[in-house]
Amino acid sequence: MTSPAPQIRQASFRENLWGQNEIILEYAGLSFTNEKSVKYKTPLAGYDDGWSAETAENKIRYTNLAAFLFLRRYTFAAMACNNDGVWSNAPLQYSFAVQPAWWLRWWAMTGQLILLAALIYGIQRYRTRQLQARSRELERTVQERTAEIQAQKQNIERLSDIGKEITASLDFDTIFDKLYERVNQFAEATVFGVGLYHADNRQIEYRLAIEKGKRYAPYTRDARDKNQLPVWCIENRQPVFINDVAQEKVLGVITIQSYQKNAYTDYHLNLLQNLAAYTSIALDNADAYRRLNGSLENLKAMQQQLVTQEKLASLGQLTAGIAHEIKNPLNFVNNFAELSVDLAKELREEIEKRRAKSEGRGEKGEGRDDFESIEEILETLIQNAEKINHHGKRADGIVKSMMQHARGSSGQRELADINYLLDEAVNLVYHGLRANDVSFNVTIEKEYDESIGKLNVVPQDVSRVFLNIVNNAAYAAFQKQKANGTAWRAVGAKEQTANFSPTLSVSTKNLGDKIEIRIRDNGNGIPAEIREFL
Repeated sequence: MTSPAPQIRQASFRENLWGQNEIILEYAGLSFTNEKSVKYKTPLAGYDDGWSAETAENKIRYTNLAAFLFLRRYTFAAMACNNDGVWSNAPLQYSFAVQPAWWLRWWAMTGQLILLAALIYGIQRYRTRQLQARSRELERTVQERTAEIQAQKQNIERLSDIGKEITASLDFDTIFDKLYERVNQFAEATVFGVGLYHADNRQIEYRLAIEKGKRYAPYTRDARDKNQLPVWCIENRQPVFINDVAQEKVLGVITIQSYQKNAYTDYHLNLLQNLAAYTSIALDNADAYRRLNGSLENLKAMQQQLVTQEKLASLGQLTAGIAHEIKNPLNFVNNFAELSVDLAKELREEIEKRRAKSEGRGEKGEGRDDFESIEEILETLIQNAEKINHHGKRADGIVKSMMQHARGSSGQRELADINYLLDEAVNLVYHGLRANDVSFNVTIEKEYDESIGKLNVVPQDVSRVFLNIVNNAAYAAFQKQKANGTAWRAVGAKEQTANFSPTLSVSTKNLGDKIEIRIRDNGNGIPAEIREFL
């Protein structure tokens, strides 16, 4: 029997630049029997999975055949079978090529990849510049705040020197003159006055009143007249701060005034409060000197008491001054550090999104290295901001303790952690003494019993007791170190040094129905001539 021989009768192919194509193939199996009874089976290599089922159809149509980057070649094959079931010996094969859409061709894809890479690079450069700009802004802000804090620290040191100068005098007029001279160094005091309150006759005596450098004769105000700001200030024990007045007003018992609006800020008010405290100490010293001048023994005892009072008052004022001066810039540093961490995390999320897109497209090499470099810079910025925030919060805790101590006692009992109050007092004293003398250093040994828990006490009073005792202990140990210096001892044929190390030990212990608090120092102890006055 003769097998049929399939042949292509007609092939029609067309395509365009948009990737649309169509091919129509008409074929026939040449046979000596009836050609209409011939059956066919076909595949299109690269498109069909295998041979098709037998069919008498001798025409086939394919549309939108896929191609990517380059020409794609397809091969059509056909087998024919006659009535006797005899298949053709070899399949008919017809090959043709399909062009991809213009945007899928190699040159178009290359251009798109280049454009995409340029776009990613541009975005990366833009974000990097934004990050660098923010970094520079943060650095500049930190530098500005650091300079501001340093300037305020210098003012605090100057304020301490002024306090010592004012309290060194025992003459009222000398105290007032020094006060006026120093106030003008900090603020414009066109009008300046100091009034002394006499509770016995309800009068405010102005021993000093100066306007534009002209000194007026002393005069008094009746404290029973409630419509006076000095009277309100004395009765309420609060300062009066008015920054925009049309005519002369009294600014507290110690008053400074300017003809310029908005000439003062809270900073000037804080300085004036500190000067008022020093002036109060100086006046107390002068009055005590005048009253005790007749008795030498009483004078010695009072002088020692005044020294102690001045020391405690200086510590309290130093505490208030430091707290008020650094509170605002410290809040700014903390807030800015937290904001920087949040911004850096948002930037990291944006970078992760873009890197995920890049990896999804299979990009490698320089793009990945750029992302890694950016992440390293970003990680460093996050760590720096977190460190700033961490140490800023530590400083904020110290400031809060200082402000609580300076605020004074409310007289109300409440549950408080004794260990926390003692530890805060130790830290506050240490930093306060370091602020006055940079050479100060003392080893602090702590041992707290955590089973004590909270006790019902007046926190401000307890804190003040802790501060006074710890301050005396640390001061005594450091003074012994300054007095002893370095001691030498001979050991055999060699000489060795024995450096005195000032040490402060604090501990708490739960004794059941009571607690024990020990505060020890290795100083010289209380002199014998003073113990009889305690």
